Amino acid sequence: MKGRRRLTFQLTPLLDLLLIVIFAQYMEVRQQADAVDLDVSRREQELTERLQAEHDRQIEHLQQQRQQLAAQRQQYGEQFDSIVNQHVQAGNALASALNLPTTVMKEILKLRAEGNMADARNLEAASMNLKQVLESRGDEMLRFLLKYDEMQKHVSVWELHLQDNGQAMFSDGTQQQVVVFGTMDEFVSRCFEASKGFTEPRPLVIILMTYGDAQAGLRRRATEGLPLLTEQLRRDAGNARWFDFSLMGFRPDGPLIGITNPWTSWSVFPAEQSTARSWRTVLPVRMFNETDVMNSKRPGLFKTTARAASGGALVIGALLTLLFLRGGGIGSGTSEAPPTQVTTGQPERTPTVQAPSDARTPSDDSVDASGGLTDDEKKALSKDVLTVLIDEHEYLMEVPSDSETVYRPIELKRVIELAQQAPGDTNGIRVRVLRRESSRAAAEDQIKRDLTRAGIGEDSIYMPAEFIP
Repeated sequence: MKGRRRLTFQLTPLLDLLLIVIFAQYMEVRQQADAVDLDVSRREQELTERLQAEHDRQIEHLQQQRQQLAAQRQQYGEQFDSIVNQHVQAGNALASALNLPTTVMKEILKLRAEGNMADARNLEAASMNLKQVLESRGDEMLRFLLKYDEMQKHVSVWELHLQDNGQAMFSDGTQQQVVVFGTMDEFVSRCFEASKGFTEPRPLVIILMTYGDAQAGLRRRATEGLPLLTEQLRRDAGNARWFDFSLMGFRPDGPLIGITNPWTSWSVFPAEQSTARSWRTVLPVRMFNETDVMNSKRPGLFKTTARAASGGALVIGALLTLLFLRGGGIGSGTSEAPPTQVTTGQPERTPTVQAPSDARTPSDDSVDASGGLTDDEKKALSKDVLTVLIDEHEYLMEVPSDSETVYRPIELKRVIELAQQAPGDTNGIRVRVLRRESSRAAAEDQIKRDLTRAGIGEDSIYMPAEFIP
């Protein structure tokens, strides 16, 4: 009988194998744990970096907003200070202008000393009117000034100044353009092209036209071209802006607007200019020149506070009252009223002959011993109205003749003497002033001033709008 086999197992190799398996699993689990820890650390770092970047961005944004708020606060503070300063200047200027007992009397006495009696009376009446208005309607006057100050924020002011040489200086207060023209069409087209170089204007643009000692023909072409220019500017702006104009008259001292801030530098009445000359651009005149014709329906006046405290402050205050009471403003820019025709009772005659320069004087042999008049002067006064022709800066006296009209050169002083002897026609006209296209503005202004100073008022002077060939 065979014996049974016994199975035997070696536990040591099995144990070794078990330990190897367990160690392998341990190493695998550890590697996985290390990978998970590394991934978590990476994600934590990314999140931290993203949060830090967002934090930095928010901080930078807040700092920018803080700087913007500080800049806005400074800007608003400066604007507030500017508004306060403007109101203080306006108040100081008005207070200075309303020193009626002293300043008014000085200006009135000055005008009377210069022989400008009409201007002196107008200034006196205006100052009294201003005093009454302030006593009864002071609050309303202040509201008017505040409205006017607000209006300046929406208005741009340009100026066209005709210089003595006939060229036009076109300015928006910061830039100047020289315009050379010979005809009205050239004036319109070249001014339009010059305006393209100006800065963008406000919704309303007022073009002030002034002139120096320019010839009458050039002044006429410019004034007749202004409505066409404003109309072309409106069309070019697509009617998004409104362009208008106002004729400010004779300015021998140069343009109103300098090359600087137009709201602080331009003034209708600078301190250096005679108040009498300034008044002539506003008060009604019987001598129908280009300014009277084009401005007949456009009352208006522009002022600033920067120069109001100077020598012309009182005139500004008085004229402000006139403007306030009559509801001053600017016209439509296209309306033009024809000059009122005043007849002298004598038919117009075209001159055909101009006498040589050796005009006779009261010392000649032909002088009447009783009246001190030459034969030509007697003929000139024979129709009750003295007729004077202006050519450049020269004055010529019309001598009636059966065949042709003759003009004799004459000194302005002698014109004034003869005008005082002219009895006048049925309309009260004593002097008729004719002009050629070459007539200079200074000569026209001088004869009017001297006649007024001699006691011959504007109602006794007639200047036709038509030119004499």
